[in-house]
Amino acid sequence: MEILYFYIKQYKAIHNIGINLSNEFKFQFNEKENNLIILNSEHYIPSFFGKNISNLTAIIGENGAGKTTALSYMVEYLSGGIHNHQDDNSIVVFRKANQIFYFSAHEINIISEANTYTLKRVLDTENIRSSAVTIFLSNVFDPTSYYTHNYLNGQLGETKNLSTQYLLYNDYQNRTGQDAHRKILTYEQRFSAFAAEEMIRIARLLRWIGQKEAKGIPFPVNPPSYLNISLVLNENEEYQDTIKKLQQASEKYFDIRKSERNKFLINAFIASIAYILNEIKFIVGADMFRNAHENVPKRVLDYLNNNKSKNTTNEKNSIVPEIRDIFHFILETDKHGILNQKIYSIQRFLEALDKFVHGRNINVFKENNLISVEITKANKGNLENLIEDYYETKGISSYVDFFFSHSPGTDSSLSSGEYALLLIFSRLNSISLDSKKPLIILIDEAELALHPQWQKQFIYHFVDFIETRFKNHRVQIILTAHSPFILSDLPSNCVVLLKKEKDRTTIHSSLKSIKETFGANIHELFTDAFFLQDGLIGEFARIKIRDLIHEILEQDKISLEEFENKYKNRIEIIGEQFLKAKILELIAEKSDVQLIDKIIDRRSIEIEVLRQIRNGKKND
Repeated sequence: MEILYFYIKQYKAIHNIGINLSNEFKFQFNEKENNLIILNSEHYIPSFFGKNISNLTAIIGENGAGKTTALSYMVEYLSGGIHNHQDDNSIVVFRKANQIFYFSAHEINIISEANTYTLKRVLDTENIRSSAVTIFLSNVFDPTSYYTHNYLNGQLGETKNLSTQYLLYNDYQNRTGQDAHRKILTYEQRFSAFAAEEMIRIARLLRWIGQKEAKGIPFPVNPPSYLNISLVLNENEEYQDTIKKLQQASEKYFDIRKSERNKFLINAFIASIAYILNEIKFIVGADMFRNAHENVPKRVLDYLNNNKSKNTTNEKNSIVPEIRDIFHFILETDKHGILNQKIYSIQRFLEALDKFVHGRNINVFKENNLISVEITKANKGNLENLIEDYYETKGISSYVDFFFSHSPGTDSSLSSGEYALLLIFSRLNSISLDSKKPLIILIDEAELALHPQWQKQFIYHFVDFIETRFKNHRVQIILTAHSPFILSDLPSNCVVLLKKEKDRTTIHSSLKSIKETFGANIHELFTDAFFLQDGLIGEFARIKIRDLIHEILEQDKISLEEFENKYKNRIEIIGEQFLKAKILELIAEKSDVQLIDKIIDRRSIEIEVLRQIRNGKKND
């Protein structure tokens, strides 16, 4: 199924607008005449975006133009969330197999120039919703609807909801089995579960990438080569003396002189002890915390000072079995049982970490308490399990950080744009589909957090990924954006231009200066009044230059001294040469001969530079 057209009578701030989502047809609804007019689209190219991609439409507009509102309407409509009275006012045209259908609660006249098709009316909107799987993806976090249960759950129904807003709830629910909507949770609890699932989704994506690359199918974006595991040692002053004593006793007990790998594990163990103390502080009362704060480190120190290590200085011998013994020694005095589950889960994580620490393809950075694990075909599944094991231990605070990079260590960690792309792909990759129904993917603010270079490449990479990942599905893509870089990759019949005019959202049929957008010069797109209404100068600079000009105009005379002290540097920093020259002309009109001579000297230098360039071209 493919959605071809939405007519929205009223939804939030949107009134009476029609949104074309087909690159083959153009639809226009005349409310006064009650006519739905269908025209053949110019320059239609079948399968333009890929064999299994029916169409890609971008809704483009400035902030506040109604892009997200229009997309929200579509998401809610396709999810069964729009109330019946709003359904009655809408018109939806869709194609199923080779037949075009339309829904309208009221009789409308169909005027079609697209003679190939005859439109059939349906009276049940469920026919639309059940014919495809709707996927909604958004990286935007909106605190105003953070606690809105209806928006996250009720309105979006069966939609595959991949929005950050929803995942903050759903990831916690999936990890704990608790109802995240009814349980009162801290932001840290929600975010911890969300962060865990995001890391795991990326790890699963990397495993999927490996499988595809093994078959000769390259991934569109250069994936990270390393997972970095960094220890977080608690910097709270009340723990510092305890941590120092534990470090000294551990190094003496294990007698590790050369094994940087085991030193890392010792520090991981100490970080976990400080973490346990921090967790107890939040879980139990002050008296019990004081008791645990004294007892837990005391038990560890007693063990380290009164026992002899079974380990040798051989780097290949792991210390984790002895760490397990120390944990058991701690639990012997845990009368209240508050540590059992936490310690067993930490023990499990350290055992999993040990396999990587003593494995191949790792780099140890002792000064940063960090190891870098090279991501290989063999260990991708285990990395996913390692991340999972850590987040099983995590509570209010942290003792380990994970981050991806292109080379070992911190020098080449992924940019925010690379992470943004990985998150988009990893969330889509995480979807479980139990049928081969067509997919309708709706993405809000697709280019958010992307550098212009990534914006320029986004459509190419995204289409490439969708075509590979969902090769067994027919896919329609609808996205919102406000970047000319996105626009340059799309034919004009795949673009919806929204603009805010007074209090209304309106649709523009084309840009003022450019009719065809595909392959259009990005600079020319930027300069179109649709994107920039007040020229290409930043607002801060525009006001500063305006104030400078007003100040000059208000002067009766400007001396050389005034020019040097008050105006020269303010003019020199202006990058637009024509504007700079005009301001100097204003200065000259109010100047004495001495200052005018100085301006002439400056112009003479510029003219000489131009003369040299001209002569050089003549010689060529």
